[in-house]
Amino acid sequence: MSLHCLLPSAFLPALDLLDKSLVTRYTTDSGNSVYYVKSTQSLSRGKFSTAGPVYEVRTKAWSCSCSRFAFEAFGGLGVWGEDKQEVDGEGEGGEDGWRWGGKIGGGSPPVCKHLVACVLTERCSEMLGGYIIEKRVGLEELVEMAFS
Repeated sequence: MSLHCLLPSAFLPALDLLDKSLVTRYTTDSGNSVYYVKSTQSLSRGKFSTAGPVYEVRTKAWSCSCSRFAFEAFGGLGVWGEDKQEVDGEGEGGEDGWRWGGKIGGGSPPVCKHLVACVLTERCSEMLGGYIIEKRVGLEELVEMAFS
């Protein structure tokens, strides 16, 4: 309930992505990982279609390639990218060095349902880890996927 109150527009859609097995984590032998999340628009009349957007999510960089995330992150900037607020670079996160989101300008960190789904699987892997597709790939294949 707390997460739904904190993230009212992203939490339930993120759970929906996990429920429909639309999240795939690609991990290299060196431990680098990236998520690819298929859009719910890929579902047509109850059958899965490969047509539709696929978003790249990097939880360590706090980044998603969807337009919602871009708008959340940079929507407050001026026409020429001028931000009237200073970026506060202090602090290294919590006790384990992990911090929720990033800090671009002031206010709350940018978030989207794709990023929430991926963070939930990482932070609650015992409960939600079974809802994602896991694939081991080589570094070259991971780079190739990023450019395709």
